[in-house]
Amino acid sequence: MKLAALALLTATLFAGHANAAPISAIDLTAVGSSTFNYSGTLGWSFKAKSDMNVGALGQWDFQDNGLSSSSWVGIWDASNNLLASVTVGTGTAGTLIGHYRYADISDITLQAGKTYTIGSTFSGSVMLSSYAGYSFTPAAQLSEVKGAWNSSPKTALTSFVGSSAIYGGANFLITNEVPEPGSLALIGLGILGAAVARCRKAG
Repeated sequence: MKLAALALLTATLFAGHANAAPISAIDLTAVGSSTFNYSGTLGWSFKAKSDMNVGALGQWDFQDNGLSSSSWVGIWDASNNLLASVTVGTGTAGTLIGHYRYADISDITLQAGKTYTIGSTFSGSVMLSSYAGYSFTPAAQLSEVKGAWNSSPKTALTSFVGSSAIYGGANFLITNEVPEPGSLALIGLGILGAAVARCRKAG
């Protein structure tokens, strides 16, 4: 019975890690009033500080009242390979989380230490975060965040601005951090090993 209970505890630890609440990659901490329109691709680049899963891509919804048109959002690796893309529908079709409307994608994994870009092509209002009262905070899993763009629509971002700004805008949801297999395995083996040792001693 003790082994079964400890095995259940181990399974719970694994399951709890996998079911963590989604985290916005970028959190807008202040929203200004000045916007502009752009026909190319706008977004930002970043380095992943840890392995993470991405389960949704999103577009900034100025005033949170629905997108004026659909938005194409994509995410690329450092070699400009498109890893995933999605179209966020017009109006309130996308799920609103923290000033962004999201559409689900099949989960992709971003790897620690690697650089990625995310951008969107959208005919509605966009912004530059360092201008006219906008500010943002990146999630703890991200570093080296800086704005990026391309004059062509739906195209990998190849031009960059300083780290104090991002173009809005694309965003993504971190659905859960990828477990570190070695760490979790050691925890599980440690628990089961202790249980076996106790059973032997009791026998």
